[in-house]
Amino acid sequence: MLAKQFKGLKITQNKTDLVDELLDDYIIIEPVRNSRLVDISVESHDAALSADIANTLAGQYIDQNMELNLFASKQAGSWLLDRIGELRKKVEVSELALQKYKEQTNILSLEKRQSIILQKVSEINTKVIEAKTNRIELETRYQQLAQLSKHPGMIESLPAVINNELIREVKSEYVKSQREYSDLSKRYKHKHPKIIRSKSQVELLKNKIALEVDKIVNSIKIEYEVAKSREKSLDNSLDVLKKEALKMNQKGIKYGVLNREVNSNKEMYNILLKRLKETNLSGGLKNSNIRVIDIAEMPILPIRPNIGLNLLLALALGSITGIGMAFFFEYMDNTVKSAEDIERFIKLPLLGSISIIKQKNGNQPEKIAALDSKSTISEAYRALRTGVIFSSTNNQHKTLLITSAEPREGKTVTACNLAITMAQMGSKVLLIDSDMRKPRLHKVFGVDNSVGLSSLLVGQSSLHEAVYQTQISNLMILPCGPIPPNPSELLVSKGMQNLIKELKGKFDRIILDSPPTVAVTDSTILSNICDQLLLVVSCGKTTREVISRCKKLLSNKGAQLLGIVLNNFDIKHRDHYYSKYYYYYNYSYENNGRKKKRRPRRKAEAVG
Repeated sequence: MLAKQFKGLKITQNKTDLVDELLDDYIIIEPVRNSRLVDISVESHDAALSADIANTLAGQYIDQNMELNLFASKQAGSWLLDRIGELRKKVEVSELALQKYKEQTNILSLEKRQSIILQKVSEINTKVIEAKTNRIELETRYQQLAQLSKHPGMIESLPAVINNELIREVKSEYVKSQREYSDLSKRYKHKHPKIIRSKSQVELLKNKIALEVDKIVNSIKIEYEVAKSREKSLDNSLDVLKKEALKMNQKGIKYGVLNREVNSNKEMYNILLKRLKETNLSGGLKNSNIRVIDIAEMPILPIRPNIGLNLLLALALGSITGIGMAFFFEYMDNTVKSAEDIERFIKLPLLGSISIIKQKNGNQPEKIAALDSKSTISEAYRALRTGVIFSSTNNQHKTLLITSAEPREGKTVTACNLAITMAQMGSKVLLIDSDMRKPRLHKVFGVDNSVGLSSLLVGQSSLHEAVYQTQISNLMILPCGPIPPNPSELLVSKGMQNLIKELKGKFDRIILDSPPTVAVTDSTILSNICDQLLLVVSCGKTTREVISRCKKLLSNKGAQLLGIVLNNFDIKHRDHYYSKYYYYYNYSYENNGRKKKRRPRRKAEAVG
C-alpha cells in the first residue's frame, strides 16, 4: 500500500529494490546525542507522504520489537525448562550422595564428637605441660643427687634432707648423744658401761640418720621415674586424640563439600524456577520499551534545495580552497622572489632590482636606459651603476663579468643597460660579447659580426677592426665574431688574458656578457680573468638551489662575486621591502615625449 502511494519513487517489481531505495535515498535515521532518542526523517516530493512514512516506520518498528520480545521470551522459557530439568537431577544425585555419606560415617553426632575430642585434647595438653614441668623439676633434683652421690657427706646438704623434720630431730638427739659421750669420755674409760652405752646410742642415731637420708634419696628417684612415665603416658594419649581429631576433620571436610554442593544446586534450581515464572508472566504481556515521542507532521516548506545556503557554502569553500592552494603553491615555490630571499638564502649583497620591462612601440629592452632615460627602469639601472661603482673601491677593478645561473634570466639586457649608464656618466666603456655559443650584442647594436672576439683570439683580425663604435657616446662594442667550435679553449687561452690586459689600458670600464654558469664552463673561466663578477637572478624563475650551486662553482674558481641583480620582478606585487627603492614622480616621460600624470610616489635613494 505504501508503494502505491509513494508517487515520487520509481516503483519496481522487486520489493527488495524498493525497500533498499527507500532506506538509502529517502529515509534518514539518526540518534540524538546524549540521549536514548532517535530521529526518523523522510524526504520525498510529497509532504503528506513523508509524514505517513515516518509514522508508519516508527509503528512498524514498535510492533516488530514486541514480536521480538515475545519470541525471545519463548526461547528463554524453553531454555529455562531444559536447565531446570538438568538441575533437578543434580539436586537429587547430590542429596543421595550426602545421605549415603552420613550413614557410612554416622555424621549426625560429628559436631558433638568433635567438641568432646577438642575438649579432651585441651585438657590432656594442659596435663602434659604440668607433667613435663614436674618431670623437669624432679630431673633437676635427680641430677643434683647423682652429682652429690660421689661425695656421701654432701648428700645431707640436699634441701629435702635438710628440711626433713625427722632427720632434724634425730640429728638433734645425735648431737646430744655425742656431747654426752664426750663428757663421759672425760670421766670414764672407754670400756666403762656408760661409755659403751653412750657410744652405742651415738652409733644408733648415726645409722638412723643415714637410713632416713637413703629413704629420701630413694623417694627422689622414684618420684622422677614416676613423673617420667606419667609424661610419656600423657604424650601418647595426646597423640591418639590428635589423630582422632584429624580423622573427624577429614570427615567434616568431605561432609561440607557434599553439603555445599546440595545447597548450590538447590539455590540454582530455585533461581531458574523463579526466572521461568517471570518469563512466562512477561511473555503473556504485550509490552515494549519503545514509544513515539513526537508524531511526524506534514511539513509546510520544502527543506531542499537551500539556494542561499548552497551559494554561501560554495563561496566559503571556494575561498578556503583558493587561499589554501595559494599558500600551498607559495610554500612549494623555492624560487627567489625578493631581496629577503637573497639575503637569507644566498647571502650575497643585492646591488639592484630591475622590474619587468614592457616593450612599447618596438623599443629594445637592451637599450631602455638610452631610449627612455626618464623611466623608472632607467633609474633602476643608474642605481645599479651606483651600486657597482661604490662596491668597487679599487680603481684597478675595470673588468666586470655579467653572468647568470640559467639561460634567459636577463644578463644580456643587464650588461647592455649597465654599459649605457656607465657611458652616460662619461666613462669610456667597452662592451664585450663573450657568449660564443649564442651571441646577441651584434643584433642589439646592429654591427657586423664577421669580425669580433673569436677572430681576435685566433689572430685573424686586429683590435681596430674588431671594435665598433655604437650610437651611444663613449660606448664601444666588441662582438663575438664567428662562432668557434671550441669556445672554452679560446677563452682559457693566453691570448684572452693578454687581450684583457691590453683593453684595460684603453678603456675605463670593460663589461663582458657571458653564457650561463651552470650550463657551460665559459663563465667560470672568464671569472679568473675579470676583476669582478655580477650575477643576474630572474625573480620567480631561478630556484635557490640553482643559485647556490652557481655561487659554489664561481667561488671554487676564485671569482670575486660583487653582488646580485634581481631582474624581472613585478612592481605591482612588490612587498614593503621594495617600496623604498623606487623614485616616485609627479610626472614621467613616455617614448613620445609627452608628459603623463601619475600618482605621487615616495622617493627613495637606491634600487635593489
